[in-house]
Amino acid sequence: MSRLLKPAHKSLPSNAESLNKNDFKLLSNLGEGSFGKVYKVQHLPTGDLYAVKVVSKERLRNNTMMKQIQNEIEIMEAIDHPFIVKLITYFENEANIYLVLELGGVIYSSKISQICMRLFTKKNVFQKPKRQR
Repeated sequence: MSRLLKPAHKSLPSNAESLNKNDFKLLSNLGEGSFGKVYKVQHLPTGDLYAVKVVSKERLRNNTMMKQIQNEIEIMEAIDHPFIVKLITYFENEANIYLVLELGGVIYSSKISQICMRLFTKKNVFQKPKRQR
């Protein structure tokens, strides 16, 4: 498969030309979701610990599923809240998409993504409701 995502706004140092899975040491499995697995990893160039969500491109069978991952990335880049884990960066290879996340906190879920997308896309979300007569 070819490149599916736009380049990340931020990156981490790499031992190669660009960030890739070889820049991380797998430490443990943290869990599994509908789109992929989450691992605790150590970033080799810095020694910092992160969570990495690995999403198989094969699981993204249609444009709707791909759009959901793109929305997840876009929203996570925009959100800065102490109770939602931060997206540090992301990258991809031929087989997978890798979301590098802050270790700890609440792993972002598609349910949160759906709620946030509704809030971001509704024009009147911050207006007072109109009174019914």
